[in-house]
Amino acid sequence: MQKVNLQSVQNSKVFCRVDFDVPLKQGKIQNTYRIDRCLPTIQSLLKNNNKVVLFTKLGRPQGAEESLSTKHLLPYLNKAFSTEVSFIDSLNSLSSLSSQVSLFENTRFFSWEKDLNEDIAKELASFFDFYVDEAFAMSHREETTNFLVPRFIGKVSLGLNYSKEVSFLGDLLKGNFKKPATFVLGGAKPDTKIPMINALLPSFDYFLVGGLLAKELSLKNPKIIKAYLTPDGFDITKESASLFSQIIKESQTIVFNGPMGMFEDERYIYGTFKVVEAIAKSKASLKIAGGGDTINAISLYNHNAINTFTFISTGGGAMFNFLKGGKTNLQKLKISLS
Repeated sequence: MQKVNLQSVQNSKVFCRVDFDVPLKQGKIQNTYRIDRCLPTIQSLLKNNNKVVLFTKLGRPQGAEESLSTKHLLPYLNKAFSTEVSFIDSLNSLSSLSSQVSLFENTRFFSWEKDLNEDIAKELASFFDFYVDEAFAMSHREETTNFLVPRFIGKVSLGLNYSKEVSFLGDLLKGNFKKPATFVLGGAKPDTKIPMINALLPSFDYFLVGGLLAKELSLKNPKIIKAYLTPDGFDITKESASLFSQIIKESQTIVFNGPMGMFEDERYIYGTFKVVEAIAKSKASLKIAGGGDTINAISLYNHNAINTFTFISTGGGAMFNFLKGGKTNLQKLKISLS
């Protein structure tokens, strides 16, 4: 396998694995942030006279659910590019690419995606000259389009956002930041988050834990401060939100991943919003957030709050995997990330 510079990908057919896994409501995109982060890479490929086919999953469909078809993304993509984006719903259509940029149907509509199907991967690879990975949020998973296809295409390039992700998160993993450093951690899934906490314990001064994780996390350490939850368990208490806000205010480095409660319901939005507010107003030298729910919570609080962060990681599980020292899909394929 050969790693190539993105700018050297020219006059070719490009398989571009993106992360367009955005929230939809009645066929309308609710938050375009993940798409927007992929656009510079795609625009660079188009500028260099490539024909680009975009592959992404969308949601967690059980079969081919029309409400999760990637065709719902076309109106936004058509506005983003100076050329019309064509839609591809089958492998057969890949043999005769006419448009400069095309969007493939939701990869999760096909059983071969999660089944790691080598025959399909070889067929897909046969239509392309280069593979560009711009789906960091999927880097902790091995699926046909992000693990087998690059192996068979052979020439692989990192997208601009993918490179930024590993650069910022790599510095976190190495402890290259100012103290005091605080990691605000919400949501659930202690089995995926405990290894990450253990890996980062020496580097961070505080881990502020909310959401269901506060109830489920049994790991004990003086650096770990678990929030008290409201009686219904759907939010953190005002006292915990106040304590978290004070610690955040005094921190020089802040990492935020996971809401403090069920913020989608306005009855339980208080804790999450108080934390977002504290981080947005913080004078910390480095502020990083990550994960789809985290991005949505920040945008829901105030769309401009996104701009107060030094960096936003598009990955949730991928971010945890990287920060605990796990290998990405490309590293498993012996592709250097540096």
